Amino acid sequence: MAFEEIIAGFDTVQLGALLAAFIIFIYIVKQAVQTVINITMVAAISSLFPFAANYAGISVPTDINGILFFTAAGVGLYLLYVLGRIIYGALRIAGKVGRIFVPSSK
Repeated sequence: MAFEEIIAGFDTVQLGALLAAFIIFIYIVKQAVQTVINITMVAAISSLFPFAANYAGISVPTDINGILFFTAAGVGLYLLYVLGRIIYGALRIAGKVGRIFVPSSK
């Protein structure tokens, strides 16, 4: 089936909605890939922390349990940061929308 035949089956509004959905899909996938890359970097850096702490003179166990603990702690803290960033962004948008309906009295 040719591309022109597929497009001919839609009217202008449907094509606009399809294009908007495609752009939103690309944005969401891009953000998800960036988040996965950032989680991988945080996990790698967090797993090196026990070795860096021992090098600095702080006694931290460098067995597999210690490495897994710091890796999980780093990834968990990063996910909390991402969640906080999402909540902050949603509240900023809600505040801007709220200002439209409730004008401030200055």
